[in-house]
Amino acid sequence: MSKKNYFLDPTRASQYDLTRPSFHAKALEYLHKSNPKTRYERVLDVACGTGQSSLALAEWTDKVEAIDTSKSMLDHASEHKNINYQVASAEDLPFPANHFDLIFCASSFHWFKKRVFLAQAKKCLKPGGKIIIYDSYIIRGLSDKFGEEYNKRFPAAYDDVKLFDEELQLLGFSKKKIDHFDVITTFTPQTTAEYFFNLSNVAAKIEQGEEAKTIHEYLHTLVNQELTGAPIIFQILLTSVEKNV
Repeated sequence: MSKKNYFLDPTRASQYDLTRPSFHAKALEYLHKSNPKTRYERVLDVACGTGQSSLALAEWTDKVEAIDTSKSMLDHASEHKNINYQVASAEDLPFPANHFDLIFCASSFHWFKKRVFLAQAKKCLKPGGKIIIYDSYIIRGLSDKFGEEYNKRFPAAYDDVKLFDEELQLLGFSKKKIDHFDVITTFTPQTTAEYFFNLSNVAAKIEQGEEAKTIHEYLHTLVNQELTGAPIIFQILLTSVEKNV
């Protein structure tokens, strides 16, 4: 991955596993609602973290290869008979050509050297195979002021390079499709603050020298001040592209 991995530390990996919501199973059900009996021969989960997405994928295939650059994250991953975890990067996929039906990237694509990854993915995917890019965002339950204050204090720790459809076609992919759906949660003020505390842009600030306790208290105060009284709602964004035949 192109930027620093802020989840190499075992403590942070453990916190991630406890506080990051998993809507991956819902996402896969949503994507396959027109054909719920779909089965894949082999699936690759890139930047799998603690395996939340890998576990969801294991319901759709007998073979998930799950990779991450952080051994600490993989050490916290749940074992499953259909999942093989290993340390590897998105830009150097250690798999043969034409090997996977599906490549899944959950909350991670923005970290990759995208053109390098797509070249690797094209090699490893079967003709007609797909890449699915999963992202999630809180869209309701917090005021606009919260977003302004949070983004000002904790700017993104990555530069998100945009890829246009024409470039995707040149890289060997087509049929770009974007889907989204919303999930109403039962997040409390505490779980909402802990979710934000364990995002990478907050981890970056801590590694730059800001005191974790101060940031933790700040986020809990800010969340409690800026809750709107409505449930916390996440939007799940799913972008898929298909390898040209």
